[in-house]
Amino acid sequence: MTVLDEIFDEKKTISSISELLYLQEKTLKAPEKYKNPFSDYIKKYGVLEKDGEKYVGTPDKFTDHFTEKIIGEKLNEYDKRLLQFFMIPCTPANESGLLYVNGLKLFEENKDFFNPRKICEFEESCLAEMINKKLGSRGPESVARAWIENSKKLIEEYDSDPKNIFYDGMHPKEAFKRVKDFREFGNKNAALFLKEMIESGVYDPGENRRYTPIPADIHVMRFTIRASSGDIEKTMEALNEMTHEKLAQKIQKYLMNITSDTPTIDPVKADDAIWIWGKEKCSGKKCNRCPVKECSNEIIVSHQRHESGDRIGKRNGKIIVTRDKNMKLDYFGD
Repeated sequence: MTVLDEIFDEKKTISSISELLYLQEKTLKAPEKYKNPFSDYIKKYGVLEKDGEKYVGTPDKFTDHFTEKIIGEKLNEYDKRLLQFFMIPCTPANESGLLYVNGLKLFEENKDFFNPRKICEFEESCLAEMINKKLGSRGPESVARAWIENSKKLIEEYDSDPKNIFYDGMHPKEAFKRVKDFREFGNKNAALFLKEMIESGVYDPGENRRYTPIPADIHVMRFTIRASSGDIEKTMEALNEMTHEKLAQKIQKYLMNITSDTPTIDPVKADDAIWIWGKEKCSGKKCNRCPVKECSNEIIVSHQRHESGDRIGKRNGKIIVTRDKNMKLDYFGD
């Protein structure tokens, strides 16, 4: 049993995720009938349809609707997965959607920046400058180094195509391990890329799909904490002084245990639902309009101040839980 198992109410988590999945599916069937974050994303990014499944559009999916709106054309499947592969190590300085818009514009300007063989010809410093100016990613030097090293690995081991990392029926645990071998593909990034490849039909884990990890970014963490906390005192005690990275790992494992044991929850679609709702609703504490009845309104995971409740944020690299409204907390993000 982990720390989160002791302080989180698994039934509340399952109920909360199930509520979101139900709303997401209803919206996918008739987006014009609903006004919620899912319908907003469908309007902005479209719907991805693959192998009989529908997914709410998000920037990283590079849907036809999104790419045609930004660069006036659809991407072929090979170019799309290369874009997804190279965008994974990038961290948005501001809005994540803008990062992917910039990625598409750069692709339109010069496809060589997303070609593994061409990337190996660039000087690392020149590549870093381009990533900084054109993409606006944080840590452009480390991203440039990752692009070069990952390009060499992709060429040598997988014939320059991310598709060759996988084979149908491959267990997600093995796939996750392979993806993590690439530079800057940590737990969250590896899980995100795995999910993207499943959604695009590149990788089919078959009956083991339920073992696909949900990438625990700030939005997923925020929703999970708010939807799962049963005892405020125990939550505060357990999370106090825990680093962001450690908390993310624990939440990712906690969600994996739930999805692997709950056949009604598809982790791939659950990630869309949790991420979109956590980003658009939980960050603004719009609990009064939230359909997830099981959420705890007492837990506030935000860098913003609120009039009441407990605040969870980052300070000096560690997670801080406090009731002191005057304590300055750093931005709680990646």
